[in-house]
Amino acid sequence: MFGTDSFHIMLAALILVGALAAFLIYNFNPASIFMGDSGSLMIGFSLAFLSMTYAEIHATTRIAAVVVPVLILMVPIFDTTLVTLIRTLSGRKASIGGKDHTSHRLVLMGFTERGAVLFLYGVASVSCLSAFFVSRTDNLTSPAVIIPTGLAILLMGVYLAQLRVYPEKEFSVLRGKAYTPILIEVTYKKHILLVLMDLGLIAFSYYLSYRLRFSGDEFAFYFKVFLRSLPAVIACKFLAFFAIGTYRGIWRYMSINDVYVYLKASIAATLLTVAAVTFLFRFKGFSKGIFIIDWFLTTGFLLGTRGSFRLFLDTIKRKSLAGDRVFIYGAGRGGEILLREILNNTRLKIRPVGFIDDDYLKVGKKLQGYPILGTFQDISGLQEKHQIDGLLVSFSSTAPDHMDKVLDYCRERDLFIKKFSICFDDISMSPRVP
Repeated sequence: MFGTDSFHIMLAALILVGALAAFLIYNFNPASIFMGDSGSLMIGFSLAFLSMTYAEIHATTRIAAVVVPVLILMVPIFDTTLVTLIRTLSGRKASIGGKDHTSHRLVLMGFTERGAVLFLYGVASVSCLSAFFVSRTDNLTSPAVIIPTGLAILLMGVYLAQLRVYPEKEFSVLRGKAYTPILIEVTYKKHILLVLMDLGLIAFSYYLSYRLRFSGDEFAFYFKVFLRSLPAVIACKFLAFFAIGTYRGIWRYMSINDVYVYLKASIAATLLTVAAVTFLFRFKGFSKGIFIIDWFLTTGFLLGTRGSFRLFLDTIKRKSLAGDRVFIYGAGRGGEILLREILNNTRLKIRPVGFIDDDYLKVGKKLQGYPILGTFQDISGLQEKHQIDGLLVSFSSTAPDHMDKVLDYCRERDLFIKKFSICFDDISMSPRVP
């Protein structure tokens, strides 16, 4: 039915269709372009049919026959799975529509509608490129692309599932049940989900080390060595991770100290692995370069997965801020602490635009991602440009006459002004009255 290169033509057609759709959505009104549910159903069925024909006419490996169609249609498969799972766990019917699709959740994160479409188009493009790679490689090489792509999609699903779309409590099916405390104990307190993810990362980094070190027939030979030593490698690395304290931290508050812990855990895991391989196998048939590459990969995956959660939560906080637009006066330590408080306390209803500071050397730089726009002498022009509602002073000491100028300016422009400070109040220790 199709020619020899039909699959590659199909991939190019899918990418072209996606590019055209993204261009139209970016430049025009989406409501005037698409044909509604019936048209979407027809287009989706056609794309699904074209992708599945690959397994019959062009698949060179069993993995490619299954994985390639899934990768081509990754975005709709991901969206359908996410929506169906969350609605089912929340006690809603999956067949009833709602604003909880992937695009809606991206907008809720702070993306514009065009930005959400372009983001999904980027995911589809990367997924199609992964499908193209899998279609041209063998069974032993395909996991080098399939696993990281699948992990990235899984993490994206975990991130988006945390966004609260409806006012009522979500995941209500899991609330108030007899098994709920056990579920929380196992998954949250015991970090079972994190352990399972690390299990995959350890195995994948060790596999990828062999794939990067050897090629062709060499890799096929050393793949047997990889399989034989994998259980010992997993056991040694988990032992080191637990001993160093990798699972004691909280991802959303990841700091430099946590980075040091992950580095120490990765180093200890590699050293313990080398010792175990030497003891069990006398290091016969092993390459020293494997363990060096494996250390770099393991460290990168550890920091990347943990840091991605911190980055995701921080991105949501910044993009979802709403309230009065303000300048933070003072780009020092006090300004940094004030900005962190604003980001972590949405009840303040404050949206910082940037900093102003009297130090000319700081102008043009950034503090925690927010620009230092100028000095107080520039505030008149900056206020007209950014349309702020008020000023937050982050430092405690300044010349009285200068503070008077700041107050006069705010009065003239009808801007509110507030001063940030940290204080410790004594708590009465008087004895209780019987």
